[in-house]
Amino acid sequence: MLNSTVFIGFLGFVLVLPFIFFYAESFGASSFVFGLLLASYNIAQFVFYADRGKLE
Repeated sequence: MLNSTVFIGFLGFVLVLPFIFFYAESFGASSFVFGLLLASYNIAQFVFYADRGKLE
């Protein structure tokens, strides 16, 4: 079960990562804001993985 949770989380990150730069760039975001987007995505995954693990 843990492997599937990690795989799904990693897959979500891999699917979002290539497109988030272009999405941020279309709004005129700087490199710093792009870094904040990546950091906030990872922090949100870290916070909510505990709840996801309890459900499985």
